[in-house]
Amino acid sequence: MNAVRKFAVLLLAGALLYACARPAFTPQSLPELADFEADLQGDQGRLAVLFHSYEVAPGPDTPPPCGYKPCYISHYSRHGSRRQYGSGGVGAFELLKEAFSKDLLTPEGAALMAELEPLAACHIGMDGELTLRGGKEHQGIAKRMYKRFRPVFRSGQKVHGKSSTFRRCITSMANFGGALWSESPGLEIDFQSGDKYSELFLHHYLFDVHADKRFQELEDSLFYAHVDPLPIVNRFFKQGFQVPSPMDFAMDFFYVAADAEDLVEEVGELDIMKYFSREEQLGLSIFFNEKYYMTFCNSFQFGDWSSWSTQWMLNDIVSCADAALSSGDVAADIRFGHDAGLIPLINLIGLDPISRRYNAGDAWKNGWYIWRWVCMGSNLQMVFYRNSSSDVLVKFLFNEKEVLLPALQNAPYAPYYKWSELRPYLVSLCPDVGRS
Repeated sequence: MNAVRKFAVLLLAGALLYACARPAFTPQSLPELADFEADLQGDQGRLAVLFHSYEVAPGPDTPPPCGYKPCYISHYSRHGSRRQYGSGGVGAFELLKEAFSKDLLTPEGAALMAELEPLAACHIGMDGELTLRGGKEHQGIAKRMYKRFRPVFRSGQKVHGKSSTFRRCITSMANFGGALWSESPGLEIDFQSGDKYSELFLHHYLFDVHADKRFQELEDSLFYAHVDPLPIVNRFFKQGFQVPSPMDFAMDFFYVAADAEDLVEEVGELDIMKYFSREEQLGLSIFFNEKYYMTFCNSFQFGDWSSWSTQWMLNDIVSCADAALSSGDVAADIRFGHDAGLIPLINLIGLDPISRRYNAGDAWKNGWYIWRWVCMGSNLQMVFYRNSSSDVLVKFLFNEKEVLLPALQNAPYAPYYKWSELRPYLVSLCPDVGRS
């Protein structure tokens, strides 16, 4: 080999080595212990806990091993920003109106009632429905997905959409699918919704936890450990007005205050949280952090219950991936449901750090803050990569950031996992699927 050819070969080898070099993956970490207030100061909207609008902060992509290209995406998302429902939307306002009619509101109570009126009006005939912000959130997630994984979305490829029957989920699906189609009009996108998908994405067993006596006892004790509702009630109501349940009033008031940022496009900027003291803001946020961690996250008390119920959804994910990889004509399966389906699914799979286990009441002490994981529009994306030998790798994105699967800790390409190893692991998590 002459010197020129030898130099050329070395140059090519060096270029290939550089192209295939993969910087070390930096996993997501939890904030330092007892850093709850500091994390809130990064964005006061986080006070709204799981009602917080979607935070757009995609993580960087660890380059895949050389020769692998994205070929398919399996996606599940919580609906986008929504209105509250039931008493959470209007309960506090209605009680304030009743006291006003009896001249039993304090001046601060009258000021609060005036600020709540446009928010309450947004719930008339729209209880629990998607807000304009919620639609924009899903449009943004879809467009970023398209631009990030453009090779997946070739003209003529199919996108299958599935949604629970809740209209906020159907509307989220329409916004997401419409945004994908606007980026690539050649895509063939279909949408389905029905009781089948409601059961798949919001299994009835998830609600059994609320019927457990231990749950109600823990919820009550957590509330009073962090919140005294009487000063809140006395701030707005004069003596002589009977508030049936100070705890319920404080919670309903918090629900509507937390939801204000989700309705900015409809009513403009409203700071309802200012009617709480800073101590009350923090106490309520800690309580709701722990209430919902206990409800459908991975608490020692109830986590096994909720994660069990998502076996059927995980089975659907595996089955659809098998079909897509076999046919080669499916770009993505996009699913739209609820937080009570998404986080139990994450727990069942065991993605870190979301699925870490604590006792109910202790998650916040260990840096587990629900607004980081369960904001409006929170989502899981499984991105499949294939090389010329038809070998398939998969990586997990949660809220558009790479996360690890500790169960396959010896995977040589983490955060990429071999489908030949990941698939049997996922199937092993669904032992009750198919049983009568």
